[in-house]
This record gives sequence, structure tokens and C-alpha cells, in this order.
Amino acid sequence: MRPYRAIPIGKPIKSENFVYGWYSEIEGIHYITIKEAVGHWSEDFYSIIGMVEVIPETVSQQVGFKDKNSKEIYAGDKYKWYQPLIENGKQIRKEHISIVMNDIDQLYYLHNRAENGWGGVEIIGNIHSEAKT
Repeated sequence: MRPYRAIPIGKPIKSENFVYGWYSEIEGIHYITIKEAVGHWSEDFYSIIGMVEVIPETVSQQVGFKDKNSKEIYAGDKYKWYQPLIENGKQIRKEHISIVMNDIDQLYYLHNRAENGWGGVEIIGNIHSEAKT
């Protein structure tokens, strides 16, 4: 299962306040269950540290791959990528800024950009904070 992240109730909506773990909704209240890997052999065994009530609008899931700096990519992340173009007979790289959505077609193209060239993608922020450029 891919992990989730969200910002706890009562914390300012800033990237440094994300908590990571499993997501659940119980009787209309949204939680991230914080976990810790147990043992030396596998990350299949976890110890539950606690449940944190989170702001529902900040919940996002990891999409399954990383940016060019090995940073996990989550829905709602802002990322920078470059498109190779030929302009006036010269090869150039056009910079683009995009947001990761939970859309299968967009994730397919994001995966190709992240894994298969075009200089990769770089996470520069998320929809809950200002982009770091």
C-alpha cells in the first residue's frame, strides 16, 4: 500500500507540518495512522505509533515513484520538468511547471517524464505551500 500524507488539525498549512502514514476516515473524522518499521528484514511489519486527526483537504497519496532527487512524489505536488524542442534550428529545453493529480493519464505521462528521460521531474513544492524555485 502506498502511504499518505496530510497536515494535522491545528497546525499551519505548510509542507514541514505533513505527517506520513496510513489514511482512514472514521465517522467523518480524517486520520493519518503513524507507523514505524519493526525488524531488520522487511518493512512488512510495523509498530503503530498513533493516530493524528488531519485536515481533509490536505490528504494526498504517494503516486509510486520518485523525482530526480529521489524524493517521493505525492498527489498535489508541484513539479518542474523540461521539454526538448527544436527552435530556429537549435535544440532547447522548455521549462514547465505542473501539479500531480490523481488522474491515470496524467500519472502515465508523469511516470514517463520521471523515469524515461527529458531530464526527469523535480518536486518544487505542493498545492499547500509556495513553490521553491
